Amino acid sequence: MVRWSTSELNDYVGTTTGGLGGQQQIHGPNKTWTDGETTRYKDTGTNSIGTERILVPPA
Repeated sequence: MVRWSTSELNDYVGTTTGGLGGQQQIHGPNKTWTDGETTRYKDTGTNSIGTERILVPPA
């Protein structure tokens, strides 16, 4: 995943050691996503948002 300076968030599906995969936009540019925090949720399911794990804390 890449978060650009515009706050656009993209995933590159199928990325390997040979190169980037196809670009898939997750979220368009906006001013809301500007603190730099990156979070992953594990154990998500139909009735649960899962356990939050902060990978990169907010600036």
